Amino acid sequence: MPKGQYNRSQTKKHVAASIPSIKDACQQFPNEESAIAFLVSHGILTAAEETDCVACGYHGCRRKSKATPKSLKCNKKDCGKSQSLVVHTLFANSKMPLHQILYIAVFFLFQSPAATVVSQLHCSSRTVNDFYQLFRKMIRAVLEADGAFKAEDQAGAAAAATSDPDAEKKKVDEDDHKAVAIWRQMNND
Repeated sequence: MPKGQYNRSQTKKHVAASIPSIKDACQQFPNEESAIAFLVSHGILTAAEETDCVACGYHGCRRKSKATPKSLKCNKKDCGKSQSLVVHTLFANSKMPLHQILYIAVFFLFQSPAATVVSQLHCSSRTVNDFYQLFRKMIRAVLEADGAFKAEDQAGAAAAATSDPDAEKKKVDEDDHKAVAIWRQMNND
């Protein structure tokens, strides 16, 4: 099978079997270090020693300290610049701990209302809604790249013709929700 393609039937089984319960997620990712290890093992983040320094390009960094697991420092003696492990990732613009972002992802997969997440994680509704929207956009992008979803162009053209930015945003949000519904259906068989 060519690189970048996958067997959908295997993916369905893997996804359904790999979604942990909220309780299991809390046990699996109790802190930043465990969340980083999980994200590195799944290829979402790069291991510190495999990270290139953004300042000098040297291959290999180390964690700055145990207290700041997302902060890296270049191993090159005459550089030593600091950088973030999460730069250029979906986590880059958030100050929220990675393990809590993973909890939000699990809540999202279980279709929990944002209010539930807010009450359980004691974070803002804006944060939860921003991550829910990000997850929907990511799912839509994967489905579009896979050819499993195509946004309805007529409604988008109508929204653009009215030059109403709210109507256009609403259309994009609707398409994101439709893509998630398709993804959930594909992974629940």
